[in-house]
Amino acid sequence: MLGYPTEFVLMMNVDAAIDRQERADKGGPSGEDKRRRAETVRADVFRQVQANESGLDSKKLATALLWIKENRRAKAADLVSAASAGRIRLR
Repeated sequence: MLGYPTEFVLMMNVDAAIDRQERADKGGPSGEDKRRRAETVRADVFRQVQANESGLDSKKLATALLWIKENRRAKAADLVSAASAGRIRLR
């Protein structure tokens, strides 16, 4: 069975959380719904980090970070750091 490393799946979810937040920040008629969706994805990232923190490989996380659009990387690193209460730093 083939599968993606946990770090890469986590980083895809981090990117999704950032994307949802950016959409919510734009507002519009469905802004509140977008904000709720963003919070749900962000909460999922926190759960994933906390559930897997001891087994996460920081080198793999750093590599996965490079797959994210350059303008989102700082936000992604900050989100992972926040989810790990500062124990994982990617920048």
